[in-house]
Amino acid sequence: GRHLVVGRGTTLVVVDVGEPWAMTPVAELILPGLANHIVVDGGIAIIAVDRSGIVAVDISDPPRPVLMDVLDTPGRALRIAVSDGLAAVADSNGGLRLVDIGDSRRLQAVGSLETGEAVVDVTMVGRTVAFTDGDVHLVDATDSVRPEIVSSIGGGLTGLAMNGHHLIANIDGALAVLDVSDTAHPVTVIPSGFGGTSLGSYVVS
Repeated sequence: GRHLVVGRGTTLVVVDVGEPWAMTPVAELILPGLANHIVVDGGIAIIAVDRSGIVAVDISDPPRPVLMDVLDTPGRALRIAVSDGLAAVADSNGGLRLVDIGDSRRLQAVGSLETGEAVVDVTMVGRTVAFTDGDVHLVDATDSVRPEIVSSIGGGLTGLAMNGHHLIANIDGALAVLDVSDTAHPVTVIPSGFGGTSLGSYVVS
């Protein structure tokens, strides 16, 4: 599309990027908390807003964004991932929280997992969720009310992304790629240390 949605502190900003050399803000919306992470699903932006949980904003009409609902979470919503009407939230000391976002006017908390450590990042494909609390845990969320950890990977993995059956992670600044097609038995495809460079974000397609 021709619009970019960004968080600036506690403000959601919609920017017209139709002319990249002359990007123009077209709308702003005050949020109930700090915009830590934004994921756009169709015409809805799902936003992790720190101590205020998550919010859904209708951006189908970019110049007129509308706050649809707010769902508080017990911790600090740091990162969010969305797939098939389900949001997975890295909620810091609140653990992993799963939220039904099928109706953006009525966000519903469904399931959760806590490991005793702060959950700082999350990614998902379909109903497979990966989250990190220092270790990475692979979760079967087919039953979103009763998600189950099916395997865990030690080693301080952060910066998670999933592309199909591959989990991409940052281990102390180095890239690692794991095949998680069998979530109970993940296999390293590219070991930690590949490239020898610090990597903090990934583009997957």
